[in-house]
Amino acid sequence: MEAALRRYQDSLVIIGTGVIILGLWSVIKMVLLILTGGQFIPEEYAGPDRKAERIIFIVFIAIFLAIDLGLRLYIGRSAQAEGHGRRRPFAYAVVAGLLALASVGEILFILSNTSSVLEAGDPVDLAVSILIEATNAVTLVELVISAVRVRQLSRAAA
Repeated sequence: MEAALRRYQDSLVIIGTGVIILGLWSVIKMVLLILTGGQFIPEEYAGPDRKAERIIFIVFIAIFLAIDLGLRLYIGRSAQAEGHGRRRPFAYAVVAGLLALASVGEILFILSNTSSVLEAGDPVDLAVSILIEATNAVTLVELVISAVRVRQLSRAAA
């Protein structure tokens, strides 16, 4: 039982780091899209006379990314702390579960709108987006499973 507990604790540390890295990647990706004039800005904000609307749109995206990164940092750091044996409130696992559901929802949304997404962009972009979102969902589900198992094994050992 002690070996299983240690394995799940190690998993929490590794997965927590992965959650943080995926959060940083989403910020980097969005910054690169903004700098390269990416397709994420709706056409109605793309005209040269719509600079104020474009700036407001980018500010909202930045706020959303900051919240997302903050949640991922909270989840990742909490998982790492629990993996190192420091008891953390279980809320981080609940938030991770909610983010995993959101990722699955995003995958289903992308798949249900595949034809319109393919018309607007590259099929490789679609495949990469689905792959990254699936990786994100699986990582978060693994984190929740490891957190639950650490709690169960810790109680059993005590």
